[in-house]
Amino acid sequence: MDRTLLRTLLEDMILARAFEERAAMEYSRGRIGGFLHLYPGEEAIATGVIRAAEPGDYLVATYREHVHALVRGIPPERIMAELFGKATGICQGMGGSMHLFDRERRFMGGYGIVGETFPVAIGLAYAIACRRLPEAVVCFFGDGAVNQGTFHESLNMAALWNLPILFVCENNRYQIGTEIRRHSAVTDVYRRASAYHIPGHQLDGMDVLAVHTAAGEALATIRSGGGPVLLECLTYRYRGHSMADPGTYRPAQEIAAWRARDPLTPLLENPSGSDPATASPGPSAPDALARFSDHCLACGAVGDATLRAIHEEVKDRVEAAVAFAETSPEPTMERLLEISGLQAPPLPEETPSGAAPSLLTWQAINRALDEEMARDDSVFVMGEDVALFGGTYRTTEGLLATYGDWRVRDTPISENSFTGLGVGAAMAGMRPVVEIMTVNFAFMAFDSLINLAAKIRLMSGGQIRVPLVVRMPGGVAHQLGAQHSQRIDALLMNVPGLRILAPSTPQDAYSQTLLAIRSDDPVIVLEHERLYFDSGPVDLSLLPPMDRACVRREGRDISVIAWSRMAGLSLEAAELLAKEGLEVEVIDLRSLAPIDWETLVASVEKTHRALVVEEDCLVAGAGAEIAATLSERCFPLLDAPVKRLGGLFVSTPFNRTLEDQTIPDTGAIVELLRTMASGS
Repeated sequence: MDRTLLRTLLEDMILARAFEERAAMEYSRGRIGGFLHLYPGEEAIATGVIRAAEPGDYLVATYREHVHALVRGIPPERIMAELFGKATGICQGMGGSMHLFDRERRFMGGYGIVGETFPVAIGLAYAIACRRLPEAVVCFFGDGAVNQGTFHESLNMAALWNLPILFVCENNRYQIGTEIRRHSAVTDVYRRASAYHIPGHQLDGMDVLAVHTAAGEALATIRSGGGPVLLECLTYRYRGHSMADPGTYRPAQEIAAWRARDPLTPLLENPSGSDPATASPGPSAPDALARFSDHCLACGAVGDATLRAIHEEVKDRVEAAVAFAETSPEPTMERLLEISGLQAPPLPEETPSGAAPSLLTWQAINRALDEEMARDDSVFVMGEDVALFGGTYRTTEGLLATYGDWRVRDTPISENSFTGLGVGAAMAGMRPVVEIMTVNFAFMAFDSLINLAAKIRLMSGGQIRVPLVVRMPGGVAHQLGAQHSQRIDALLMNVPGLRILAPSTPQDAYSQTLLAIRSDDPVIVLEHERLYFDSGPVDLSLLPPMDRACVRREGRDISVIAWSRMAGLSLEAAELLAKEGLEVEVIDLRSLAPIDWETLVASVEKTHRALVVEEDCLVAGAGAEIAATLSERCFPLLDAPVKRLGGLFVSTPFNRTLEDQTIPDTGAIVELLRTMASGS
C-alpha cells in the first residue's frame, strides 16, 4: 500500500482517538451535555471504510459517529462546536453529538434510534440506482441493530432491487450493556446476509489495512453492478456505551485483553459460549491504533520524529477545536424557528380556465400523479400494490406502463422501511410519493414519519430538506372493522415538521396532491376511503395554496369547521337548514398542519358561534385543539362556547348499524346546529 495512504490512515486514527478523549474530558467538565457515545477502539473501521469510499458516495452512520465525520473531512472545530451545541456547529447546534450532518460532503447523518440507518441508506441507494449513477452508499450499524425489523426489511429490498450499498457492521459485541450472546441467536452477523443472497464477510475490525482492503473490494463489486455487500468488522469499544455508562458489566480482564498488544485469542472467541464475565483471563487482542502505528514505523511510512510531529499537530488541532467551540455563540430562537418553519411551494401564475371535467376522486389523484411524474423525473411512486395492481383504490392505475418499475415500485409489506426509503431518496433530491395502503398500517411506519421525515431538517441545521409525500387512505369505511377504520389526524398534528392535508373534493384531491409533490417539506395526505368514488368538477389550472381553508358556503349565523368527509356532510346539513332560515357558514379546513387560523377567525368574527365537526372521537381529538385555540383567539367575539361534534370513544365495530352510530352523520350535525341556534 502506498506510503501516502498509510500516513493518511494513521493521521486519521490518531486524530480520532485524541478528539474522542478530549470530548470525554469536556463532557466531564460539563461543557458537553446530553448523550455522548465515544469510539476509542473502533477507529480502524471508520477510517478504513471511508478512505476506501469515493467523495461522491453517501455515508449514513449511527449515534457513535464523530470519527466518521472527521474522516469524511468535516473540520474538527465544526464537530466540537456541535457537541457544545453552538451556532457554529456543523448543524448549528440543532443536532448535537448523535445527529451530525454535512450535505456538501454527503454525510447524511447520525441517528439516535437503533436500526434507522438502514431505511435511510437504501433510500439513498434507490435514488442512485434510479438515476443510474456510478455512486454507492455506505451504511454503518452496530451488532444490536441486526435484531430490528428494519435490518431484515432493508436487506431484503436492497437485494430485491440490487441496490448499490455497502452494509458495515461495527460489531463491538455489546448492545449498550448486553453482550451479543445474550441478545442474538446468530452471533456471526455476516451469516445473516446469506438469507437475502447478499455476500457477507467477517474481518478483523482492529486492522485498518484489512478493513480498507475489504471495503475497497466490496465497493468495486457494488459499483460494477454486483449488488449489496455486508462486512462484519469485529471490534471493541474501550469505554461504556456512552459517557453515562461506567461499563461495570464488562469484566476487567476482557477490557484488558482487547487493549493489549497480543494476537486475538480463544478467550474472546469463547467457543464454549460461556458468559464472558466468568471466563478466565488469557492472551489478548491488539489495539488498532498501536498496532497500525508500529506497522507504519516498520515499513518506513513514518519515522519516530514524524510520528511525534503528527501527535503534536493533532494535539494542536484538537485544542483549537475546543477553543473554537468555547468562544462560539449560542444559536438563537429566531434561527430555530426559521429552520422549523414549513415552506409552501411556489404557486404557478395560471388562472382558472373554466374548463372543469368531472372526475372521481381517485381519478383526480391519478391525474395529479401522472402530470407531476411527466413534468419531473425525480418523482416516483412506491407502496404496496401500486404498480401491477394499480393501487387499492386505483389511484396509481396505468402509471407502471408509462413510467416503468423504477418510478412505480411495488414494495414488500414493510411499511417502516419503505417509508424510510422514501425519506432517504428525498434526502438525495428525489420526490417520492409513498402510498401506505391504509392509515391503520401507518403505525408501523411512525418511526420513519416522526423520527426521520419530520426531524431531519431540524437535526441537520436546515441543510437537508425532505420533499416526501405519504398518501394514506383512512377513516371509517364500510364494515372494515376496528383495525381498518382508524383516524390518526390528532396524532400527526402533534408532530412538528409535518404538513397534513385532508382533501374532501376531487378538485382538492387533484390540486393538493400536485402541490404536495412540489413542496420541499414532508407532506401527509389523509384520503378518506368513502370519498374515492365521489365525483366533481376539477379545473386543472386551479391550484389554491394547499394549506388555505376554503369557505364552502357563506353564512351569518354559525360557523361550522370540518375537514375530509365531514366537510361534505356539514355542507349538506347547512343546505337543509337554509330552508329553515338558518344561514350556516361551512369552512373546509383542507389542511390540519398548518391550520389557516386567519380564515377561521374571520368567520367567527362574523357569526359569533362555532361548531367543529370531526369523524374521530372527541377525546384529545383534532377538534379539541381547534376549539381551544378559537376560544383563546376569539373569546370576546363569541356569544357561546365553541361546540364540538365527533365520534364515540370506542373502537369501530363491524356491525353496519353500530358502525354508523359511532360517527357523526348529516342528521346529527343538523340537530346540534338547531340546538345552538336556539341558544339552548
